[in-house]
Amino acid sequence: MSLFTISLNKHINHLSMKKLIFYSILFCCTQLTGAQKSWKAIPYETDSKIFPIEQRVSVFKGCLNSILEYAPELENLAGIQTEGKSNQTQTIQFKLNQSGTLLIASPQKEYVTKLNTGKGMLIATPFLQNGLRVTELPALQIYGISYKKGIHELSIPTECAGKIILLGVAGCRVPKQARNARLADATGYLSFFTEGYSEGLSLFKVIGGEQDPVVDEGMPGTEDIHGGFEGGQCIKLNGMYHMFPTERAGDRIMVLSSTVSKHVSATGRAKMPSTGNGSLLCISQAEHTQYLTKTTL
Repeated sequence: MSLFTISLNKHINHLSMKKLIFYSILFCCTQLTGAQKSWKAIPYETDSKIFPIEQRVSVFKGCLNSILEYAPELENLAGIQTEGKSNQTQTIQFKLNQSGTLLIASPQKEYVTKLNTGKGMLIATPFLQNGLRVTELPALQIYGISYKKGIHELSIPTECAGKIILLGVAGCRVPKQARNARLADATGYLSFFTEGYSEGLSLFKVIGGEQDPVVDEGMPGTEDIHGGFEGGQCIKLNGMYHMFPTERAGDRIMVLSSTVSKHVSATGRAKMPSTGNGSLLCISQAEHTQYLTKTTL
């Protein structure tokens, strides 16, 4: 074999290896991108209340459990609210103008198998692992029930209330293996009321007030504050407001610098006089302000 032939063979093998590496990377990127595309939402009709798959949205009636995070595949879907607590079986009716898969989130498959799916067929393979994160619940698995065009009923027994979330209907294929979205457990994350997303009356209503901050950067007494207010408390006692802010002080560069706790008392409307050395909360037109000692902690 000539030196030219050996050199040519080496060149061909080198090019083949480059192509193999390129197509391998391209295949992996394609698979990853395809797995994270949102599934096509299938429109449906129902008399039940519908909710969008968005953060802060409540998923149950009568409960504050809300969405914290969700897999990208669920982005365009619209779910059906069910009772979070119920003493009787719930029946959900819906109409499909084309075949689709009703997606269901649940912490365990055993709750899904207890559903009366009517004319639908439960798909054994999950569509997503850890695909939805909801307050006060474990990371939820996503299952599917296949339905054909027509009117359908789904019954949820009492023991499944609060354990089943209907995420809407999608046109998605059954995966050979469910993708793990790796969303975290949220059992320790307490539910909260979010106006505009949660059911019920809000705890309070803002009817007016000053638009500007009561205490802001550059105001008298804030010159030595390097990191803003880290916390504190404001109370009203005998008609006078007392604020106890905690401020980061000391060296600007050092992370472990000292903090300063100050006591500022005032009455009246929100106003910032130009006197004094402490941080100031003044809540009255009468500039009645007292500055007490500050203590470095």
